[in-house]
Amino acid sequence: MIAAALEDFANWKDVTFGELEGVLELESSSSADPHATVGDIKALAPEISGQLDDEIVSAFIVRNRSPLSMASLFSGSRWARPQPPGSKNIYRFGPPDGAKAVGSLTLPGYSADGSKALIQIHHSWSIHGAVVTYVLSKNDGTWRVVARDQAVFL
Repeated sequence: MIAAALEDFANWKDVTFGELEGVLELESSSSADPHATVGDIKALAPEISGQLDDEIVSAFIVRNRSPLSMASLFSGSRWARPQPPGSKNIYRFGPPDGAKAVGSLTLPGYSADGSKALIQIHHSWSIHGAVVTYVLSKNDGTWRVVARDQAVFL
């Protein structure tokens, strides 16, 4: 499921509003606002809010109350690499060599039947940052992105 979101991010040309290419350099632990409400999460993705039912958003919030290690979930990915220890994820003049952006992942929130998931990628490509909210669906054992919306902070 995480691979599907990372692949979409890597192939999305306008995600960083420029010609940046490369992998997403990620922090090793999950990152989400532990005090977020259902309304907060939906407000970050108004274009897909109809696909963000309270059940999946609530599951997402519960899973992200405390940061956990995410490195094993993207280790070996061709679309992401771990951020070197001690690095800062704010780059005034662009991300490090070979990176499209730097940021972090959240833990996914799942629907009760496990067929739908919500995940966010928090990222920065300059002094600007954004949160991409993904809704994924599992069909025939394969996760696919069904919707995404990006909130940009300029």
